[in-house]
Amino acid sequence: MEVCLLTRQAPAFTYRSETRLIPGTLVKVPFRNGQCWGLIWGEVPPPEFLTKEILEAPLDFQLIPPGQMELARWICDYYVCQAGAVVRHLLPGDGGTVLRMLGIGRKSTVKKRIQPAPSTASSFELNPQQRECVAALQSSISTGSFRPFLLRGVTGSGKTAVFLEAAKTSLAAGKSVLYLVPEIGLTPQTGDRICQILGEHPAMFHSGLSLGERASAWLSVRKGERRVAMGARSALFAPLEDVGLIIVDEEHDNSYKQDEAPRFHARDAAVWLAHRRSCTVVLASATPSLESWKNAKDGRYSLLELPERAQGQPLPEITIVDRTKDPAPGSLTIPAREALQETIARGERAILLLNRRGWAPSMECRSCGHVPECPECLGIRMVLHRREARLICHHCGLTEIVPTTCPKCGSESLDADGIAIQRLEEEIQRLLPGTIVTRMDRDVTAGRRDELRTRLNTFRDQGGVLIGTQMVSKGHDFPAVTLVIAADGDVGAGVADFRAGERTFQTLSQTSGRCGRDNLPGKVFLQTRNPSSPLLAQVQTHDFLGFASQELGMRQELGLPPWKRMILVEMAGKAAVEAERALEKLSRSLQQAGHHQVLGPIPAPIAVVRNAHRYHLLIKHDASSSAVLKAQLRTWLSEPRPPTLRAHVDIDPVDLL
Repeated sequence: MEVCLLTRQAPAFTYRSETRLIPGTLVKVPFRNGQCWGLIWGEVPPPEFLTKEILEAPLDFQLIPPGQMELARWICDYYVCQAGAVVRHLLPGDGGTVLRMLGIGRKSTVKKRIQPAPSTASSFELNPQQRECVAALQSSISTGSFRPFLLRGVTGSGKTAVFLEAAKTSLAAGKSVLYLVPEIGLTPQTGDRICQILGEHPAMFHSGLSLGERASAWLSVRKGERRVAMGARSALFAPLEDVGLIIVDEEHDNSYKQDEAPRFHARDAAVWLAHRRSCTVVLASATPSLESWKNAKDGRYSLLELPERAQGQPLPEITIVDRTKDPAPGSLTIPAREALQETIARGERAILLLNRRGWAPSMECRSCGHVPECPECLGIRMVLHRREARLICHHCGLTEIVPTTCPKCGSESLDADGIAIQRLEEEIQRLLPGTIVTRMDRDVTAGRRDELRTRLNTFRDQGGVLIGTQMVSKGHDFPAVTLVIAADGDVGAGVADFRAGERTFQTLSQTSGRCGRDNLPGKVFLQTRNPSSPLLAQVQTHDFLGFASQELGMRQELGLPPWKRMILVEMAGKAAVEAERALEKLSRSLQQAGHHQVLGPIPAPIAVVRNAHRYHLLIKHDASSSAVLKAQLRTWLSEPRPPTLRAHVDIDPVDLL
C-alpha cells in the first residue's frame, strides 16, 4: 500500500498490509526511528525491496471521502507536487487530533462552540437582471450536471444575492454548497449573509482558525451536520458530499493561488471539482481574470452579466489627479484633501488606498546618497517601520534597528524617502483630529486572529476613514462610503510581470467600487504621475471590456496566457553558478523533447533572497503537450541534487517575481 505521511511534504511511501485498505483510510506506520500517522494513497503491486508493515488502522471507515481523495490526486498530478504536500490539507490536524475529535482515545481537545439556532431563511428583493441570472443558475442546478458560469457584475450589482438565491435551490434538493472567498476578512460578512438568507450556519475554513475550530468545522461537515462550507483556499478541501453548487467569489483575485507547495489555484481546482461532481460552478467578479473572460467569450463558460448596480445607483465618478502639478506637501493632493475634509464634515465615510506597507519605502542619506539595502536580498531596499524603530526587508523578513547615522559616510542626514501607509495614517490623523482612522494591512493583522475583524467592525459601525493596502479592495460592503482616494495610482503598474497592468486595473476598479453603494453618490480620486495612462483612462470610464480587449490582443501577439500555458521553474542555491547550471541542463533537455518554448535560465527579478541566488526558467506551451512536459518535470524533480539547491515547479504561475 502507498501511504502519505501527514507531517511530511514527501512522496507516498510503500508499506505492506495483511488486509486491503481503501484510499483515504487513516493509518499509523513506522517511519525511521518513530511512528507517524498517514493516509492510504493507493494500492500498488508488491515491490522487490523489503517493506515495513502498517501498524494500525484505528477507524473502521474511510476517513476522507472518495471525492476529496480524487481532488488530492488531481492536484498532485496537475500541479506536479508531492502527494504529502496535498494530503495535509485534507485533515484539520494529525492523526491524534482526528481520533480525539472523534472521541477515540484521550479526552477531546476540540473546542465546542455553541451556535445559535439557525435563523429563518429570508430573501433578497431582486431586480429583473438578477432574477434572470438566478433562473439560469437554478435551471443548471436542477439538471444535476456540470455547467460552469462566469458572472460579471459591476461593483454593487448584487452578485451575492444571486449566489444565495441559487444556493437555496441546491439545499432544497438535498445537496450541499461550497462558497469560496479570497480573503479571510470576507468570511464574517459572507457568513452573516448566509445565515440570514439560507437559514444555515456555514462551516468556516481558513488559516485564521484555531486547531479546535478547524477540527469542529471539519467534523460537522464530515458528519453531514453542515451543508454549507465557506472560506478561503482551504475550504476547497472541506469533506462535502453530494455538492450541488460551487461559488467562487472575486474569482480574479490572486489570493486563490497558493504560493507554496502545493501551488494550486483554488478557482481552477473548483472548476475541476464541479466537473467531477457533476454540479454547477459560478465564478464571479466585476473585473474577471482574463483567463476566465476568454473562457466565457470562447463559450467554455456560460456568461451572465449584471451591468448596473442593484438599486440603480450610478457608478462612482472618477477623477484623475496629476501628482506632478500639485504643490501640496504630503500624500494627498489639494483636490483629494479638500474632498476628504468635506466628506468627513458631512458625516460620511472614506477609504484611502496605498498599497505600500511601512512608514516609508526606504531611507536615503542626503549627504552621500546611500540607501540601506537588505544584506541577504540583492538590491532590495529596507523598508522603514518608524513606530517599531526598525528597518524590515519585506522579502526575507530580516529586521535591523534604524541607524542614527549613515552607515557609509557617518552623516546624520539619513532621512525617510517616500510615503507608505503608516505615514499616510499619521497625516490623516493630523488633518482630521478627532476622526476615527482605521488602518488595515498585514502589519496590524498578521498573527492576531481577531484583529482584522475588529478593525473592519470599527469602520463599519463607527465610520471615519479606512486606510489600507489592497486588502480594502476585496469585496467589502461598507455603508455610507462616498469617497475613495488612491494615494498612488501608479503602484504596481511598473512591476516586471506581464500581469501587472491587469492587477492594477483590478485593484483600482475594485477599490473604486467600494463607494457610492447606498443612496449617496460616490467620488474617486486617482492620484498619479502619469495622468495620460490609457489604463487609468479605462479605470476612469469603468471600461472593463475595452481593457480586456486591448490586453488580450497584446498577449495574443506575445504568446502569453491565456493564449498559451505557462510553467515557471525556479532553482535557488547558495552559489549562483550552481543554480544556473542546473537549469541550463533542464533547458537543453526540454528543448530537445517537444514543441514548446523555453526561456532562460535567467536571474529572477528578485535575484537573491535569504542569500540564495534564484534563477528562473519559463516554459510556454499548448495544452496538447502538458502531460508529456509535466512527466518530464516530475522526473527531473525526483533526481538527486546537492542539498544546497532547492527546486520548485509552478504550474500556471500568477507571480513571476
